[in-house]
Amino acid sequence: MFLSKIFKKKSIVIVGGVDAANVPEINYGRFTQDFFKRRMTIFALKHATKVLVVDPSLKEDIIKNAKVNGNNIEYIPTGYDSEYWKPKGKKEDIVLTVGGIVNSVVKRKGFKTFVKAAGHIPDLKFVIVGKHIDSSADELKKISQKNVEFTGFVSDEELLKWYQRSKVYCQLSRYEGLPNALCEAMLCKCVPIGTKNCGIPTAIGNTGFYVPYNDEKETADAISKALKNQNFGKKARDRIKTNFPLTSREKKLLKIIKSLINEGD
Repeated sequence: MFLSKIFKKKSIVIVGGVDAANVPEINYGRFTQDFFKRRMTIFALKHATKVLVVDPSLKEDIIKNAKVNGNNIEYIPTGYDSEYWKPKGKKEDIVLTVGGIVNSVVKRKGFKTFVKAAGHIPDLKFVIVGKHIDSSADELKKISQKNVEFTGFVSDEELLKWYQRSKVYCQLSRYEGLPNALCEAMLCKCVPIGTKNCGIPTAIGNTGFYVPYNDEKETADAISKALKNQNFGKKARDRIKTNFPLTSREKKLLKIIKSLINEGD
């Protein structure tokens, strides 16, 4: 961004979450970090010709945390390929969540809540898909019952199969932009359960169930409801397919890029 200012070039910054966040209780976000990183982030957000956010909540957080006017910020949601992420075969009694297992992610995505909720429904299979990055997976396993499975890293092809097999997807996060895994799972007709934080309600809308952050009992109750309301799966797929198509993001990005080029003429 500094070089773009020097050479008088137009610039676009895309913000997905961490660069807008200030969540000290889980030590997440650029604005919880040291002075130098905060100043770099503020400089980039302030001086970019356009800042593109994947959820409106991120614009609000940038204005608050970076103390900018936000006139250069525009909302363009992530897009998803509904022809790739699609249901196939029979659903099983599986509850799924996805994310790399590292200390900061465990706190942010509510993985402890997920495995503790599994203890309330011992006859149901719970699965965490994601690479084991530090010892956090071992710590989660210590508090998990036998009905919790840790897959480790999987390919996109394997991930798709997990979405297709699972009846319920949990996004129990304290902070997200527009969660990719949640939207992919919804396209595969998983009934979504999530907190009302940031971009999670943007994805789920009225097609799933909401729970408080860090509440294992409410999460277990919501999972039981989701299993009884599998008709929500089709609604979930239709919502993502309609509101967040890949083609729409492409068109909007091209429109912005072309407008910046034309401004320079």
